[in-house]
Amino acid sequence: MVFSKGFVGSYYAAIVSVIKNYGNEYAVQYKNLVVEDDQSCPLIETVGANELRPRPPKVLAIGFHALDVVDVFDNDSWWVGKISRRKGSDSYYVFFDAYGVEISYPSFRLRPHLEWVSGKWISSKGDKMEVCSKQEGFVGSYYAATVIKNYGNEYAVQYKNLVAEDDQSRPLIVTVGGNELRLRPPKVLATGFHALDVVDVFDNDGWWVGKISFL
Repeated sequence: MVFSKGFVGSYYAAIVSVIKNYGNEYAVQYKNLVVEDDQSCPLIETVGANELRPRPPKVLAIGFHALDVVDVFDNDSWWVGKISRRKGSDSYYVFFDAYGVEISYPSFRLRPHLEWVSGKWISSKGDKMEVCSKQEGFVGSYYAATVIKNYGNEYAVQYKNLVAEDDQSRPLIVTVGGNELRLRPPKVLATGFHALDVVDVFDNDGWWVGKISFL
């Protein structure tokens, strides 16, 4: 993340080249930025650990809606904005709260916004999430859910398969910490398993981690 005036909050792709000060600082080489007096030389600088994050996973988006939080690729970096309206068949107007401006972009320059929270990527939109249960007898199992409200360090989630105890027709809604959430894993084709393979098992409406014992 960059803190320079006019670029605050934007993210630039980089590679860590050296770890300094016991992991509190890093020398990074930027992918798209170059040295001012030598355009052929990639820019290398030292940044704090709080300015770094892993690159987000690719998330397929078939379209966006008003108020969706998105990342926009512009000026060699990613900027956080919010969809304000659609423009034509394949472009959107994005409003940037930090700067009070609205700019239109083609959809290929947009991606769903993800937040790096407690070492995990969290979807601000809320789709394709899983919640880790801490309830006795269910500890470690994961349940499909949707984030419906972001409180910063906590999230209100609506479960896909769990219902309210006093109304079986109403989906269960609870508040959980960011460390209890994860993006739903991508689908991986498995043609078979072997003894000692670690697997997820879908049972009782949730996913449980286990190990193949024998075939």
